[in-house]
Amino acid sequence: MSIRIYSQNVCVLPPGSRERYLQTGSLLGAVLTLTIFLLLFLIFPPIYLISAGIFGIVTWLAAPLCFYTSLPLITLLTIFHSHDYKRERLSMLLRTKLLTPSGEPLYDVVCMQELFGCWYSDRNRTWFKALMAEHGYKYSALPGNKPWEIFPALWANSGLAIFSTHQLQDVQHTPFVNRILYDYWTVQRGVLSCKIVQKVEGKSPITTCVGSTHFGPPIGVLEVFNGMPKFLINLLDKYSEQIGEACDVVKGWKKEGLEGVLAGDFNAPVNGREYRELKARLGDAGMALIDKGFEAEGWPSTVNPESDRMLTGGGRTGMVLDYAWISGGLEGEGAVGKVEVEGEEGWECISDHYPVMGKFWRRKQEGR
Repeated sequence: MSIRIYSQNVCVLPPGSRERYLQTGSLLGAVLTLTIFLLLFLIFPPIYLISAGIFGIVTWLAAPLCFYTSLPLITLLTIFHSHDYKRERLSMLLRTKLLTPSGEPLYDVVCMQELFGCWYSDRNRTWFKALMAEHGYKYSALPGNKPWEIFPALWANSGLAIFSTHQLQDVQHTPFVNRILYDYWTVQRGVLSCKIVQKVEGKSPITTCVGSTHFGPPIGVLEVFNGMPKFLINLLDKYSEQIGEACDVVKGWKKEGLEGVLAGDFNAPVNGREYRELKARLGDAGMALIDKGFEAEGWPSTVNPESDRMLTGGGRTGMVLDYAWISGGLEGEGAVGKVEVEGEEGWECISDHYPVMGKFWRRKQEGR
């Protein structure tokens, strides 16, 4: 018996960023936030050294201030234009990617990244969870969005989600302990994992572990940080540490004697330095690429579609950053999907990430 999996960074945020009518405002908020933070960084010691005391509190709260000031204007524009393009994109995702022509679920499990829930808004995520259940993906795992659940991030949770047509058990959300410095003011990255229980008539149920993850980008991806002082780069690049934390999750599956798949946005350009480390360490943990084609020359990009205008401006270079890894007792095949555009060119693009699809099965079992 095989399992069909779909994974995509859907880039769907609550009111406050990447809305059609305030791209510039969102960018301005992000730039001002970074600027204020850098100024504060020059005045005060690093945040992890001043977690107590008045200056620590001031630093902690002042950095996201400009980020939040853009939210009211974005919300007003959304109301006046009577559109929620995030819901439109999620509806298109479900209709065009996750269902058969007859409306049946096309996959056994769907992993998502950047389906964020913020402390001040969770409406898009709540709505989409109900919509998925209505169309056959009735089991889901999503991290909480309460302030104490996302702390020390001050804006959003990890944005991870798992939907399935099969029962889910033992849901675990594992936030990364080693965080990129600017993630303290924004999001809580990590690994969301669970067990999928497939019922087989006349046989014992089959249990498989599934993980959805979103790594922080290393300096090799965020070229804007090139040339910064070494100590600052060390605060901004926690990629190696996050690999170790993800490996701890999959090693836990192995200890239980279970097979598993880890899919998501790993933010490591294929065959680059970070990717080679990722591959080696996941390999030590018993994981391998679901399809070696990801490493082949000419394999489709998984990020920055040329057709996109809203999220990338259509000018970024395509890269392979998204993967699916399976444990040693499984074998499978994978592919990269397309990102279609509806309506005005580029505006209703589902995401700036292409989906990664795959199918895997037990090595000793026939039938796919």
